[in-house]
Amino acid sequence: MPRVTTAFAAAFALFLPIGRPLLVMLTPAIGIGSGLLTTHAAYAQNAIDLYNSGIDKSESGNLEGAIADWTKAIEIYPRFTYAYYNRAIAKHELQD
Repeated sequence: MPRVTTAFAAAFALFLPIGRPLLVMLTPAIGIGSGLLTTHAAYAQNAIDLYNSGIDKSESGNLEGAIADWTKAIEIYPRFTYAYYNRAIAKHELQD
């Protein structure tokens, strides 16, 4: 891998919060960027679906189910602050 591509990939990876680097076997800089963005978007979409499911459950009064969904969303995307916040509010309402 050329030095410029490696430097670009390393710098790019610092700005995307994903679980593990996807720089292995991806030589062109464009391939690296699109691979990271695609994986990041997939994680975020799944976490957003779980977050929205938790919102629906909490609005219907199922706080335990909402907490479970928000916990799963946090496991997928640990920087999901809204999920942390809503989970804390729900736990407070349950006096947990």
